[in-house]
Amino acid sequence: MTVITAKTEPRTASRGPQTPGRAVACTLDSASTASHVEVVKRFCKLILVIVLLSASAVGVVALKSAIWISHFNY
Repeated sequence: MTVITAKTEPRTASRGPQTPGRAVACTLDSASTASHVEVVKRFCKLILVIVLLSASAVGVVALKSAIWISHFNY
């Protein structure tokens, strides 16, 4: 898994008046936005896989419990 970082300009201690050039430099470019969207998509897929695996594990435990409980009725 590769870490993707945003490209930003370094912060300086004294900030002068904001010029239009500086305002443009602070916005995210399309490549950076696309990389953030990809990170969010990967995160959502990971959460979906975890939820599906948890649901299947709960289903298996419920099925085994139902089978073993029926054995105790005799």
